[in-house]
Amino acid sequence: MKHFVYIFLVFTFLLACGERKNNKRINCLRISYKNDSTLSDFLGTPVDSNCYYFPDSLVFDTITKAINKRELEYRIIDRSYLLYKMREPILYNYNLHKEIYRITAIRSFHRPFCIRVEKRNDFYTLTIKMLDRNKGIPMILLEKPDSIIYPKDPILKYVKEFEIPVSKWNSLEALIDSSDFWTSKPRLDLNHLQIDGSTWIIEGQNQFGYQVKVLPSPRFQFLHTDININDFDLNDRYTNIFLFLFKTSEMTNEELY
Repeated sequence: MKHFVYIFLVFTFLLACGERKNNKRINCLRISYKNDSTLSDFLGTPVDSNCYYFPDSLVFDTITKAINKRELEYRIIDRSYLLYKMREPILYNYNLHKEIYRITAIRSFHRPFCIRVEKRNDFYTLTIKMLDRNKGIPMILLEKPDSIIYPKDPILKYVKEFEIPVSKWNSLEALIDSSDFWTSKPRLDLNHLQIDGSTWIIEGQNQFGYQVKVLPSPRFQFLHTDININDFDLNDRYTNIFLFLFKTSEMTNEELY
């Protein structure tokens, strides 16, 4: 009888742990899907290159500093265009019927890339994509003020997809849960002022909705130190997620900053 009671208590504890883990993603501050057919199809493929990859209402609702509206719109378009050129799906419009996490790294002096991890039933994949260059801006020559030089359009240079074990997915979810990604408010401060840094974006979608966070210039080189503390990621929890996915992707010779 004692053995039966012990087994019952252990089973109840494990069940409760599983319920708490699931509730963390059910009872979360998620963004409901937009379900707009003029934005993308049911696979997340955008209608055209002008589509926003992030909810525009969210961007303007979460800004924390005064900024020119036109400049903010440019930054939204700029980030969205890079993901469009990577041929990535839009994650906030439709439920794509799988669990997805995507990080996007936009670096001042190096090529932008994204890493997307997906779970469909019991199948887990990781996809890496990298452009050949950043999106430039038109320039005017001083000696020829009437002429405009347009930068080359970035192209998709590198794509790799492979299956990952369930242990990697479980490790990722543990990092996600420790960061309170699903239980804290969305943050998309594209107006964060920085010079010669980087912008790292993490998105997630599941059957309950979409979530997004932006981290300006994670302190990869000074992890767990008091140097260059980022007020948004004081405990380096998002930085650890980025590092984990970067190492899992087996990318090499890439600068992290």
